[in-house]
Amino acid sequence: PNHSYIVACDVASGDGGEFCSNSALVVIDVNTKEQVMEFTSKTIKPNDFADKAIAIAKWFHGAFLAWEHGGPGTAFTTQVIDRCYGNIYKRTTLDKSTRKTTEKVGFVNRGDAREKLFSDLYRAVRMGDLVIQSKVLGEEFTQYIRDDKDSIHHVSIESNNAAHGDRVIAIGV
Repeated sequence: PNHSYIVACDVASGDGGEFCSNSALVVIDVNTKEQVMEFTSKTIKPNDFADKAIAIAKWFHGAFLAWEHGGPGTAFTTQVIDRCYGNIYKRTTLDKSTRKTTEKVGFVNRGDAREKLFSDLYRAVRMGDLVIQSKVLGEEFTQYIRDDKDSIHHVSIESNNAAHGDRVIAIGV
């Protein structure tokens, strides 16, 4: 049978320092609902990471590409647009002043969208609708805790730095 794939990314700065986060990429087989690939790096700049993600998406038969747009993800977004890769995640936004809706690319991971990312991801894994194959991703998944309003990566709290479970964010996207 033909398989469809999703390439999902969490984009970091690529500065490579001790406390830098990873850029993370996961590939999911839509038919089997399982993770089939994972890649992380602390040293790839966002525009180069976009090129790598596009190449992987093309290798996986024109896979659907989704990524976290905020922060370093804006450079990733620009690169995807410049490279004209078309099978990408688009979100609908409402302009509060004009009341018109527009489509924008890339996933924005804050507010209600962040809450939905974690609740949908927890449900999918718990119900067997998503099979995680990576031991490291599985470990990162168990490191998230919930406070009254959000899911937080507890290792980043304990170590007092901004590093977080980048693979989890990628697969959630």
